[in-house]
Amino acid sequence: MKAAEAGVTSVRPHCLADHTQLAVLFEAMQQHYGVSCPAREIILADLASLPAGVEILVAEADRLIGFATFSTIYPGPD
Repeated sequence: MKAAEAGVTSVRPHCLADHTQLAVLFEAMQQHYGVSCPAREIILADLASLPAGVEILVAEADRLIGFATFSTIYPGPD
């Protein structure tokens, strides 16, 4: 049974297949906050070349419904 069929939302690391839906969510977020948004092609290019240490989690039901981004920084000298 799929998560959506059971009414369950799952959270998982994003994958390449999520990029288009993530771009739509990013655009909706920018619109909600009333700020400019890069063109979709730029968003997709940025998703394809995330810097090392940057992670995106996605929340999924029958489609992507949310995301969280974070990056890890190893504490060290300087």
